[in-house]
Amino acid sequence: MISFWEREQWFNNIDYFIIGAGFTGLFCALAIRKKYPEAKIVVAERHPIAHGASTKNAGFACFGSLGEILDDLRDEALESTLNRVERRFKGLQKLRAIIPDSVCDFNETGGFELFRKNEHSDFEACVARIDEINEALLPNLGFKPYHVAAEVNSFGFNGITGAVGIAREGMLHPAKAIAYLRKLCAATDIELLFGTEISEISSTISGAAVNSNLGNFTTRKVILATNAFTSSFLGSDAVKPARGQVLITSPISGLPFRGTFHMNKGFYYFRNVGNRVLLGGARNLDFEGETTSAIALNQNIQTHLEDVLRTQILPGKNFSIENRWSGIMAFGHAGEKEPVVAEVQPNIFAAYRLGGMGVALSAQVADEVAALV
Repeated sequence: MISFWEREQWFNNIDYFIIGAGFTGLFCALAIRKKYPEAKIVVAERHPIAHGASTKNAGFACFGSLGEILDDLRDEALESTLNRVERRFKGLQKLRAIIPDSVCDFNETGGFELFRKNEHSDFEACVARIDEINEALLPNLGFKPYHVAAEVNSFGFNGITGAVGIAREGMLHPAKAIAYLRKLCAATDIELLFGTEISEISSTISGAAVNSNLGNFTTRKVILATNAFTSSFLGSDAVKPARGQVLITSPISGLPFRGTFHMNKGFYYFRNVGNRVLLGGARNLDFEGETTSAIALNQNIQTHLEDVLRTQILPGKNFSIENRWSGIMAFGHAGEKEPVVAEVQPNIFAAYRLGGMGVALSAQVADEVAALV
């Protein structure tokens, strides 16, 4: 139920109503504010903090491994793959232009794609095409991103036979980044409404109608920035949720590596957080169970991740697990690799299906949304 005072302040004469206060929703609000300085912009979030992946991810600032590129090239033209990598890289630069590195602990450590013994042929395939892909990406990125990373040999891993380094990738503290974006929104008169759950949206002649747990109201435009939860508004085929299991260790004395790391085509990913190690992934062990929007732990995967830590990443090191959690990503169906930025109904727009690349893509996608609306 909305009071007269509340309606006057927050639910009256709304120009842009954004659903979702994660990276995409907050960047969209700021991009629209820049384009329309006088517009009334409201961002609604059903939870006290963003609920999907924005503050539950691994804090990777990555734009794509060489192995991923070669996989993509089996199904699509080179230009499409290169444009996707460029889109991610530009998004990271836009994020860094808005959020100072010092605020979100951004560290351009470089990234690494690791290959285990049974993947040595994949490593050789990457090595064979490094020069070709570097030359192809040079006009898009302005640098050659990939190199054979012999330095990994000193990192203490077990069973790794090769690695490809990725220049200009890095890491950040996602919750600090979100907190800063909230401050920017508040400073530019963008209203943030937490605890607001939207049950239905529909187009009208002059805008859109919104039904919520607080009551019903209208707006000129609605922007869905709900990523994995978009199916609740657009139907079950809109997106496939993908839960990511994560854990983090206690501090480890003498941790021998720094950076972001991918293994097994990105199904495993880890990084240092100071002297801790964060590891996530392994949803390939239970695709069906992890195709869900339920925030919960998969104990089998958590146990497996801990075993990977002890046997492959930190062999011989003493540590304990300090925290475990999960987050929800959003992927397309087979062959659907690009984010969706579209007017899905009259006066209702959507930006979703970021494919686990929300940190890299959200600022870029937000500019595309602002241009579209």
